[in-house]
Amino acid sequence: MEIVGVVSKHRHDVQNETTLQRLFVPLAQSYRGQTFLHVRLNTTDPRAVVAMIPAVRQMLRDIDPSCQF
Repeated sequence: MEIVGVVSKHRHDVQNETTLQRLFVPLAQSYRGQTFLHVRLNTTDPRAVVAMIPAVRQMLRDIDPSCQF
């Protein structure tokens, strides 16, 4: 596998302050049937992040109405 970037520790869950280390691999190299969308916002306010979730979900539904969350 070729390393194409490095990501710092980050929170995996908006409502959990625990930081995790992750390894990201290209979808084509390691398909598992479960895909995650990572969205980075320019804020540290957890209320703003939580408020953004419905908008992101709606954008995904607009792209693919069969999406289930």
